[in-house]
Amino acid sequence: MKKLCFVMFCLSLMLGRLALAEEARLDVSGRDSGIEVANVSASENSTGANPSWIADEAARKRSASFQTPVTKEAWTTATYKFTPKADGELRIDLQGNFSKAEHVWVYFDDIKVTGATIKNGDFEETNTQGTFPTGWNFMKKDGVSPEYVTEGAASGKGCIKVCQNWRAYQMISVKKDQEVVITLQVKFAGSEERK
Repeated sequence: MKKLCFVMFCLSLMLGRLALAEEARLDVSGRDSGIEVANVSASENSTGANPSWIADEAARKRSASFQTPVTKEAWTTATYKFTPKADGELRIDLQGNFSKAEHVWVYFDDIKVTGATIKNGDFEETNTQGTFPTGWNFMKKDGVSPEYVTEGAASGKGCIKVCQNWRAYQMISVKKDQEVVITLQVKFAGSEERK
């Protein structure tokens, strides 16, 4: 009986750790433009949906969230799809998954989009100092912000490092009923305890 209890305890720890797996996350929002996001789907290694954590149904239909498990060992390719229900602009946010215990940092690179236009999806164009990718906005908080990284990119010379609290984002123009397909590379960068 003790062995069975020990095995069950170990199994519950392993399953709990799987639930806390590091993930890259991309959110699409039509909150400001009022555009609904439909037909949300993701490649086999990822998930995508209108987020269930948004209680208001109308607001939920104006958002999509995609997650892809990441490791430090290799870049992972993921593909996300959705269909906007009106012409206009949607915001895309690049981040790590939410965790109450830690900040999950993730690298993003080599973002390609069909059905819409993204600015500098490969992060190769920078300001004159070479420290910030043009076309992107960084969410800064408490003196911390995403980072432009010039080593270990999936393609070219640069990528970005983000987490849930410190995101990179930009607006993309979309057309009614024209499917948008986003393909990107993601990799786990590390984590740190929340303070």
